[in-house]
Amino acid sequence: MEERQIKGRRGIADTGHLPTSRPTDHPFLEQITLDELSLDDRVDLMAILFILKPIQALTLELQGMGSKKDYSNGYLARVLPAMDELLAHLDSAKITYLDTSIYSIYLPTSINHGWSVLDKYDLL
Repeated sequence: MEERQIKGRRGIADTGHLPTSRPTDHPFLEQITLDELSLDDRVDLMAILFILKPIQALTLELQGMGSKKDYSNGYLARVLPAMDELLAHLDSAKITYLDTSIYSIYLPTSINHGWSVLDKYDLL
């Protein structure tokens, strides 16, 4: 058998040797494979995605990599309105995701924390 270095998916070199234990020998494998997201988890993840999407879009736009290719990234004239837009988005999210019978109790706390971080830098 020829031994050679093969780069794995994570960039770790593989020496060609098989592991000494099989994955089925691990005591928690059955618990991991049976683990599923609940409907509540999925609802929370969709809410988180909705909250983070504008943050991602504005971050890319201010870096000059968004959908608008005006290359005015870094100008304060672009940053401050973006921050105001995000604060308004988070204000709206505070109200939308307030009902803890539908959403996780941690979601409003996370929104408030994100809002307070942005508000700290809001100069207007």
